[in-house]
Amino acid sequence: MTLTDLVNAKVNFIILEAARTTFALEDSIDNTEINNLEIFSTYKELLEEFDLNEDILEKTYIYNSLDTTNLDDINTHLDLSLNTKIIGVSSAVITKDGYLLITHRNKGVVDNSTLYPSFNGHSEIYDPNVEFYNESTYEYLPTITVLNENRLDFKNEFSREMYSELSIS
Repeated sequence: MTLTDLVNAKVNFIILEAARTTFALEDSIDNTEINNLEIFSTYKELLEEFDLNEDILEKTYIYNSLDTTNLDDINTHLDLSLNTKIIGVSSAVITKDGYLLITHRNKGVVDNSTLYPSFNGHSEIYDPNVEFYNESTYEYLPTITVLNENRLDFKNEFSREMYSELSIS
């Protein structure tokens, strides 16, 4: 059953169990079709306003020129945006004997049949105040941590992605 089928069926109640908490968060916030479900009708205007504000922020600070690496604009966007902050990680793994590991996406996932670096994924920064992390499976628990105001630690995120995608620990 697709989300459109759910909207058309006038579903009043959904139980969603998600092991991949990052994806569930990102998809539910970024997938505006979900706003059409009747159970969200009370919040529809608020959700549409949220989406519109996020679109305006992205157009103003991220897609405002050909230079998408302007750190001042990126940081302003991060400060003003109420959306989930996602950080992507990718890495190439070269074996001891010189082989580069490349992954091939399965048919049932986004970007199926696409070749990727050895592992690749995205996560939010771990926040001990987020209660649903306790429900996450080990390989999908966010591991990017804040060391101090100016530094993030990615090393555990690389280990997590390597285990999650390649079963290497």
